[in-house]
Amino acid sequence: LAPGVNENGPTSSLGSASPHPAVMISGAVSYENLFLVDGVVVNENLRGQPQDLFIEDAIQETTVQTGRISAEYGRFLGGVVDVATRSGGNRPSGSFRTTFTNSAWSANDAYDRSLGVDNRVDHPDETYEATLGFPVWKDRVWAFTAARIADLGQSMETRPLALRGNTDPVPIPYTYGRDERRLEGKLTTAPAPGVSLVASYIDNRLDETNYAFNRAILSTESLMPRTLPNSLLALNATGVVSGSLFLEGQYSRRRFEIDQGGPDFTDPVRGTHIFDSTGFRRFGAPQFSGQSPSRFDNDTWFAKASTLVSAGSLGEHDLRFGYERFAETSLEQNDVSSSGFVVDETRSIVRGTQVFPSFQNDGSTTIEWHPIVSPARETPIVTDSVYVNDRVQLGRHWSANLGLRWDKNDARSSSGALVSDSGALSPRFDVRLDPRGDGRLLFDASYGKYVTKIHPRLANAASSAGNPADFEWKYAGPCINCDVSAPTSALLSKDQALAQLFAWFDSIGGTAGMPTAGASLPGYSTRIAPGGLRSPYANEISAGIESALGSSGFVRVDGLYRDYRDQYSGTIDTTTGQTPPDPFGNVYDVEEIGNSDRIKRRYAALQLQAQYRFGARLSAAATYAWSHLTGNFIGEYNRNSATWAPLNEYPEYKQARWNSPYGDITGEGISPFSPDERHRARAWAIYQVPLRRGNLSVSALEEFDSGLGYEAVGSIDPRPYRVNPGYADPLGNAGIPGTVQYFFTRPGKYRTDDITQTDVALDWSLPAYRSAELFVHAQVFNLFNQAGVVAVDTTVLTARNDPKALAPFDPFNDKPKAGVNYRLGPNFGKPTSSADYQSPRTFELGIGVRF
Repeated sequence: LAPGVNENGPTSSLGSASPHPAVMISGAVSYENLFLVDGVVVNENLRGQPQDLFIEDAIQETTVQTGRISAEYGRFLGGVVDVATRSGGNRPSGSFRTTFTNSAWSANDAYDRSLGVDNRVDHPDETYEATLGFPVWKDRVWAFTAARIADLGQSMETRPLALRGNTDPVPIPYTYGRDERRLEGKLTTAPAPGVSLVASYIDNRLDETNYAFNRAILSTESLMPRTLPNSLLALNATGVVSGSLFLEGQYSRRRFEIDQGGPDFTDPVRGTHIFDSTGFRRFGAPQFSGQSPSRFDNDTWFAKASTLVSAGSLGEHDLRFGYERFAETSLEQNDVSSSGFVVDETRSIVRGTQVFPSFQNDGSTTIEWHPIVSPARETPIVTDSVYVNDRVQLGRHWSANLGLRWDKNDARSSSGALVSDSGALSPRFDVRLDPRGDGRLLFDASYGKYVTKIHPRLANAASSAGNPADFEWKYAGPCINCDVSAPTSALLSKDQALAQLFAWFDSIGGTAGMPTAGASLPGYSTRIAPGGLRSPYANEISAGIESALGSSGFVRVDGLYRDYRDQYSGTIDTTTGQTPPDPFGNVYDVEEIGNSDRIKRRYAALQLQAQYRFGARLSAAATYAWSHLTGNFIGEYNRNSATWAPLNEYPEYKQARWNSPYGDITGEGISPFSPDERHRARAWAIYQVPLRRGNLSVSALEEFDSGLGYEAVGSIDPRPYRVNPGYADPLGNAGIPGTVQYFFTRPGKYRTDDITQTDVALDWSLPAYRSAELFVHAQVFNLFNQAGVVAVDTTVLTARNDPKALAPFDPFNDKPKAGVNYRLGPNFGKPTSSADYQSPRTFELGIGVRF
């Protein structure tokens, strides 16, 4: 609901019980926000998304900061979301709630309606939550506990794509299940006056059945179980030392593990994953199954002192000094499949629920081998920080917040190499004017610099430990299942086809033979730029006006501008050189990973907040943000958070005007999301209905989101129109990129639908016994079942993917012609799945008791 926040990031919530679009704050990439629960960083290491380490009914308050952020916070570029959980007290209190949802209660989604099908299943999903706070020793020791158990089975279906010869594909129904258990405990003690000790622990275990790393699967054979244990611990001590001197210290940690317990068949027939590159569908062995568990942890230590100082004419000061050490570690071994093999093909044959591979010998089928060259080791990334912050009041009219923060990196790769030891200062200044001296009209202006930590993916960019190599061979044996019109009885099964394919592969020497379609060794041709990586940072300037509305409300308007700098970049040019020959005799162009200000990202916004209470029964509030996010690189993609920009890779073969033009930051024709949302508004009201018995409130939330941008982007091959200045090009497809992107339109030329939605809720409570009350909570989301399009197909065809119908062109001298050099795909600008529409009307019912 906060202005400056949207959910337009990629849908890739690692370890979440319910993956959802990632949150973006003030124009930053989604992995650069800071999420805290009781002071514990709950961002997961890879994609930076918040993990579900909370129980809703145990939350005391949530604070969202989107700008003008104190120097007490660091290691972010976007915003800070800080959650505090409840504590026990002298009076026992608690609650129990059951929440019911059911697919059958929802409206049929727009995509299924267009196909004339209904995939809703009458399967009740139930979530149970309980809380209990009580005194262990009155006025000395208090306890708080909470639990949440959810059985969330969700019916899903694969939809095989009808390709050439596939006349009767039938969806294969299966149930994806999520069983989740969350537990929380907190103990608070006051051993002496002015001293408090708090220990809190939250544990979340998620068990998934029929999980697929990529849901675009053709057979249930690609499904596997997965377990994700997750926990946090916080130990906090605070105390008043003397008079106005206050000390606080905390140690916290988060532990997270991913255990993909899928089939562990190491033989090529049962352990090989098959990828249909034409239909982007998968079958065979599950992806990333059978590997050892991956661990993603962090530990934080901080100490803080604060004191109040009266300096006479120099004002009243609230001074805060602090030190913080944040250390995160990752241990991840990326076995692509349990056998180490993946076979790429271009045409699967689907007959009903049966799937047959088609291994052609015309160069379109590739055998990939992905061995782990060096075992995985931990990736340690440490940030040491010190800060000082002064909140000063200068009389009745002026106040200021002055801060300075220093963050120092010690980041190492999984191979143990130093990646970054850089440090950076972050000044923060905020000045406020109260012209009347009564707090009813305020003006403020600020400047702030925010510096983030080094991202683990960049730290491991040049490391071989835990990362798979890639050796590829073009299949040249007998054509297998090439006649798509053959009767089913004449087709080889998946196991028979793989056995025949690998028999040919063994006949040419197998993995000991020379790769015929390329090879790459992790970290071999990539290095960190001399001097190491620097932390990206953002400069922010803002100004705001806030005014009281009578005695019952307020309105605030803010203008904010951010400029993001020192973003990650890859460089391959004539100065970076080549590698020595690898074991197969291949020579590679060296890529340097560093920072570059060629990458532009700028955010401008005008934000409005208002709130008003109309008497004792009705209250209303609204937020609105106009924003514009511009640049020349998006910075993240689905399932792949931090990425380095390729703007400096092979510069002779690119021009910024058509390869990376500056403009609206959208999905670049690749990802089904767009960070640039021009208008976003939320308005809500709560009305207390007078009843003779019990209490009833009715609330409504109205939402508006303007359409998201996309453009026409296709792949071209610029190599024929440039003379090679000396780059390596082994086997004809390494070195110089075979394809680069070409913007046939300006960024953001097209827009999806504007989205409006009305949500309503009803809360009814009835006094029961003493302080206890029964309650019913009912919610309807998207009450009017609006079906706006939120994402579309962005396929653009060129000579790279349709060489028979389209002609190549010289991108440096020619202007491409529609219908000759490129054309929009047959579904361009159209929704192609349920996820491309806003969610249909859904209903949720909760009942419980609280005291």
